[in-house]
Amino acid sequence: MTNISQTARPHARAFSQPDPAPDRSGPTMPTNIAALLYVVSTLLEFGRHLAATLERRAAARGFSMIASLFGNGPLPVIRAHLHRGILRATALETMLHNRAAAGCDVAMSNPCALSGRIVNAEDDPETGSFNSQTARMVAERAAHDAPIDPGNPPSLARIEAEVRSRPIGRTIADICRDLGVIPFLCTRTFWDAAFRAMVCYESSDLNCS
Repeated sequence: MTNISQTARPHARAFSQPDPAPDRSGPTMPTNIAALLYVVSTLLEFGRHLAATLERRAAARGFSMIASLFGNGPLPVIRAHLHRGILRATALETMLHNRAAAGCDVAMSNPCALSGRIVNAEDDPETGSFNSQTARMVAERAAHDAPIDPGNPPSLARIEAEVRSRPIGRTIADICRDLGVIPFLCTRTFWDAAFRAMVCYESSDLNCS
């Protein structure tokens, strides 16, 4: 995966398609879970890398571009968002692997979303505006997410309970906001997969299918 670079467009294409991960469950991995794991594992890899390099990036030119993804909040607030996003991705990844091991897939709530790619040009990784996508994500974070408290980070147990109680698509949207992920940062391949995951599983239950 290509990290956020320090080129003329340091925020561009933070996500590229990773090498195929080792198949933990062999050829019986359920189809829908396999597609979801691609999205969640890629987000988790990115979140961990950004968290591990945050201090160095904060001292480098161009950090304001990263900070804008988090509403230009102070470093402890950015770190707290990354921490929560990583916990959410870890909990969801574990839940999906456990369901696959039990022989369960996840049913789509909106399979019609698979019929095409993103139709809104503003949400397209290749045509959308970084500034407008960032502004919209910051507004959505304020509207939908619980305020982050750097001095009182959530426990993994609390996040696991949250993930079990929420539709998968909404959890993936939560993770994207916590990690500061917008379409402009992504390859088309990855964002198409992430967008489908958020829409197709927007209200999925967790019954075996």
